[in-house]
Amino acid sequence: MMLTNQQIEQLFIFCKKHYVEYYDVQVELVDHLANAIEEKMAAEPALTFEEALQTVYNGFGIHGFAPLVKEKEKAAKRFNQKLVRKLFLEQLRWPKIFVALAVFAAIYSLLQLHNKDFARAIIIAAIAIPTFVILVIMRRLQLTQKRAGKKFLLVNLGGIINFFLLPLNSFNVINPLIQRDGGIIDGIGVTGSLLISLLFAAYLVALIASYQTVQHIKGVLNRSYPEVFAS
Repeated sequence: MMLTNQQIEQLFIFCKKHYVEYYDVQVELVDHLANAIEEKMAAEPALTFEEALQTVYNGFGIHGFAPLVKEKEKAAKRFNQKLVRKLFLEQLRWPKIFVALAVFAAIYSLLQLHNKDFARAIIIAAIAIPTFVILVIMRRLQLTQKRAGKKFLLVNLGGIINFFLLPLNSFNVINPLIQRDGGIIDGIGVTGSLLISLLFAAYLVALIASYQTVQHIKGVLNRSYPEVFAS
């Protein structure tokens, strides 16, 4: 027998009640539960829907859905991290690597200017503006699911943020090369300039990869859940 729409809705409520917050996991679980319940009720016609549901749920063990949800979270995190790394490496292949080389050359040239205030302002803007743009894009994606009242595994973007911030965090590597009586741009040598240029180029390339990753995630969600994400 086929479950009714009302019973399917009860399965969604059941999943939420048992701490499955992510809508994409709920959809997968509801499909599994519905098929198992239908088979159970077909084999044992005397069973009620509620009895069949409880029997199927008991099959998940004493921890219920928790192990499955945890594994899905890990899988989604691995997917995002693998994708952003793949897109980052793609930026280092010809002809895309031209962008990284151009950024490297531009930053190095700025660091050689006598007007350090101008160089500092341009470099800060080159970091702040694209960073702000990518964070706004990520925030809009998060707000879309919030307005829909649903959570999705792929919208957990913390791993992507950590990825593109890694080059900035790596500036500790060049601390010994910076004269402490000036700013981060003042009084650095050639080696320091090369390292700073390399890290800035890596940062901006990581931002490009992060933007492409978020756009890919949006595409997946648009196709899978157009009622929520398609605009």
